[in-house]
Amino acid sequence: MADDTFDEFKKYSDKLASLSEDIIEKICLMHLCYRDGTISMVPIFKDYKTFVKACENKTFEGIEEGEELYLVDLESLNSDIVRIYILPKDIQTDLTGYYFDRQGKKIIEKKYVTEFDDRGGATGGKVYKYNPDGELIGQDGEEFGSKDLWSGPSEILNTIERSEKIYASYLRKTNKNQSYAKLMRLH
Repeated sequence: MADDTFDEFKKYSDKLASLSEDIIEKICLMHLCYRDGTISMVPIFKDYKTFVKACENKTFEGIEEGEELYLVDLESLNSDIVRIYILPKDIQTDLTGYYFDRQGKKIIEKKYVTEFDDRGGATGGKVYKYNPDGELIGQDGEEFGSKDLWSGPSEILNTIERSEKIYASYLRKTNKNQSYAKLMRLH
């Protein structure tokens, strides 16, 4: 039987809807992103080969098979800037994000650093943006919390709340009109 965990979110993303079942069943988590009025889906894969298939068989400078989790912003695949993220499987190291041009050449690197409270709970984070020469060119903040952080369409929040197949956590950028729902399978 096909995995239908993320089926109810396909209506928000033609790219997600176009993925084959063998790719969808290998999604371990999904970030649903709302950036300046645009919705995008960022699936997370445990294996490199599935990640490459989800990227329409494109490869990117410096992104190779290893011991990482692989993330791709599906809606960015046909844009001028493709967003790719790498997270070590031990999840003790912070996320690294990359922006690539259409030829797969890296143009920006981001380091996401999570901040924790005294009990070890994630409270927020910082995002450091670097150019290809490694020079710091910008910084953003992130806030973690409840569904109140979601700034996207309420219809999507309603879909998340109605789902019996996922658990969601939320974050938003402190300096931008961006919010995120991290969707985790319940089974």
